[in-house]
Amino acid sequence: MVSMAVKKERIGKFLDIIGRNGVVIVLVIILVVIGIIEPTFLQPRNYFEVIKQSVILALLAIGLTFTMAGEGIDMGIDLSIGAEVSFIAVLFSSLIIAGSTNFIAFIICLAAGVVIGCINGFVAVNLKVVPFIATLGTMYILRGSELLISKGNPLQPSNVTRDYLAIYYEKFGFIPYPISICILVACICFIALYHTRLGMELFATGFNMKASMTSGINVKMRRFMAFIICSLLCAVAGIIFASKMSGAPVHGAEKLLMDAIAAAFIGTVLTSDRRPSLIGSVVGAILLESISSGFLYIGISYNYISMFKGFVMILVVASVLFINKDRYTAM
Repeated sequence: MVSMAVKKERIGKFLDIIGRNGVVIVLVIILVVIGIIEPTFLQPRNYFEVIKQSVILALLAIGLTFTMAGEGIDMGIDLSIGAEVSFIAVLFSSLIIAGSTNFIAFIICLAAGVVIGCINGFVAVNLKVVPFIATLGTMYILRGSELLISKGNPLQPSNVTRDYLAIYYEKFGFIPYPISICILVACICFIALYHTRLGMELFATGFNMKASMTSGINVKMRRFMAFIICSLLCAVAGIIFASKMSGAPVHGAEKLLMDAIAAAFIGTVLTSDRRPSLIGSVVGAILLESISSGFLYIGISYNYISMFKGFVMILVVASVLFINKDRYTAM
């Protein structure tokens, strides 16, 4: 017979698994239920469209993966990402309206993303303002800048070209451009994060900043680079968002902030070593977008979807804190 101690140990391991992976398990179950209610939702052609819709969210989650790696999962949240996507969409659309070519507008928007990243990095790293507060300030600056450019009105270029729309709606072979862009960006970021000195030192910095400084790592530069990379990815997402919307609605992408944070935290939950994960963040983005699209597909109001996302956010953060309980207890 199995002793009471062994039974307790097994129950403890089971509860630990649920605590570590419960949120993801629940999300997958919900997705399966949606597929049972509406089998057409999970058909390849339809689900491919869902994946395309998740690209913008995935790019933001990848960006957060870098800041969470460099600052720690509890401090590396860039609150300006949603506002930056909206700002870049307005900037890109305004440049097209002014007669700029797609290429020139693209370069200017990427440069703007780098500048925004430098501002976040300077305030958080050099001025030593907590990243949460530093990026909150940037968020309000971007909101105001967006309103100044758009004068508070949605921008819809009358001179929209096929190339402008192609960024979101055309395909490279059988793969839509947004997915192609996301795959390329994810591959480059994966190599940078896991197979270069930058990535290794970034993770070391986020795990223990003082020890990293003692070992000779240029902690300030690594943290600074993380903010630049995050903002650069936001700029790419903003351009894709503008193409998707055929313009730029005022503050149209700011709702993506919380979804991106949830996706990045889901990525942390999915890894065996419980650290920010690029692949996990992409999977989290696809999972969240799939469930949101699935709820709409079966006729559930967006108001309920918003409430559901709030519960997911609470559960995901609670899971991450549970996973890292030993670390927080020791601090």
